[in-house]
Amino acid sequence: MRPRILGHHAMALLLTLLASRALLHAQPLDVAGAPPQLDGVKSRTDAPAPRAAALVPLPDDKHPERLPLFTLLGRPLAIKGQLESIFEYRKDFDLDKAAKDDLLHLESQELELGFFYRLSATVGLFLQGKASYRAGIYAESGDRQFSWQVERDETWLYMSNLFGSRVSLQIGRQKFQDEREWWWDENLDAVRVSYNQPALHLALAVAPEVAPVSTVAARIDPESEKVLRVLGHVAWGWAKEQRLQALVLYQRDHSSRPVLGQPVSAARLDPRDADLAWFGMRTNGRLLRDLMGELDYWLDSAGVVGTETLFTFDDAAGDGRQPVASRRTRQVRGWAVDVGASWQTPLLWRPTLTVAYAMGSGERQPERRTDSTFRQTGLQGNETRWRGVNKFSYYGALLEPELANLHIWTAALGMRFLPSSSVELVYHHYRQVHAAPSLRNARIEAELTGLRRDVGQEWNLVIGVEEWPGIELQLVGALFRAGSAYGPRAGKTASNVVLEVNVKF
Repeated sequence: MRPRILGHHAMALLLTLLASRALLHAQPLDVAGAPPQLDGVKSRTDAPAPRAAALVPLPDDKHPERLPLFTLLGRPLAIKGQLESIFEYRKDFDLDKAAKDDLLHLESQELELGFFYRLSATVGLFLQGKASYRAGIYAESGDRQFSWQVERDETWLYMSNLFGSRVSLQIGRQKFQDEREWWWDENLDAVRVSYNQPALHLALAVAPEVAPVSTVAARIDPESEKVLRVLGHVAWGWAKEQRLQALVLYQRDHSSRPVLGQPVSAARLDPRDADLAWFGMRTNGRLLRDLMGELDYWLDSAGVVGTETLFTFDDAAGDGRQPVASRRTRQVRGWAVDVGASWQTPLLWRPTLTVAYAMGSGERQPERRTDSTFRQTGLQGNETRWRGVNKFSYYGALLEPELANLHIWTAALGMRFLPSSSVELVYHHYRQVHAAPSLRNARIEAELTGLRRDVGQEWNLVIGVEEWPGIELQLVGALFRAGSAYGPRAGKTASNVVLEVNVKF
């Protein structure tokens, strides 16, 4: 890395860490529409949320009830931090025991510091930065990799009650997170306007990436560079604990599109330019609340339309650049649905049964000029909780596929074995809508044959322990068994174990 670039990032981090503390993720100003509480924030599992905030549930970032609070120039300055360690062991992700792909690594060792400074009763400044380190502990191939980076995280100015109204304005790098992370779970450079009433939430944001995020790259990632996004969200609490929501995302890629044969720097390769629009509805809420227990339900539906241009590149020439080998533009028309329910019984340890089904449309003839495959926004996280204490990947902790050309059936049984600790056993069955030689963004490295649709099955065991303030432990074990879509590797298994430790202060 060039010294000048490193110096710029170091200065940015220094400014971030000397001037920030933020509206806790557990209480994002843009969602609740109220000034931050500087004397500490409770978990939304500890106390009922206000009706307005419940329309758009607060992000899952539990901190101690009281945070360090100082005075700077006569104004309150609050500080928060987090130390996160994630260890992962992966085995046979290539579905071949002879392949040397087993890996034990420190997936993330991350220190995050944030500062929130209240400029007035309705104006707040939040700056946050993080430093992270990744290291290979064991690699069956012998190739252990190490990396570190410093990142600018949320850095924004928030103004509430503009001109005495219920309108708020947030400018800067900020968190976008919907309740199920089905649409978005990402930090973006943006300008966002929100309007909040007790039973109504409106938000509209314009989000172009304006600067590099970390010390790893001197420029904006080529897949995000010159991409303009417009995000909209409407939530209506039509009855107690019942919500109806509308979400929309428009994406326009203004980056240059090279012609056939044009050489492109290997560091600037962008295999896909897309102008797309997603639109959808969500209804969710809670029923029963009697001797039969409680029932949470959800129904997500979405469509995507637009155009995309796909590029492939030849091997690099002597100068390190790769010529464009092919260029293809096609129309996109896809749809998806995700429906499910969690029933928490009133029995000892509160056993909870969850069933769900998700489907993203596919394309029978990939060479057509119109592609009917649904694809998610690229901002999604696909994580939530089902009455347990922690969030996890609800499409599978190992495979983690994007909902594209895929049916996913899910069943789970969980229970609280301590007041703030839970265990859940989750089962997934995967089947392609149309047989295809790949799964979009799945983690299994083996190729599919494109002849059969049965992708396979996965079992997850999720254990969460949060018995001590500010300390979170999560252990996830996963086993995937390949189906006939993998041809001769059908019946082969892959597994992984992930241990995550978070200390929040």
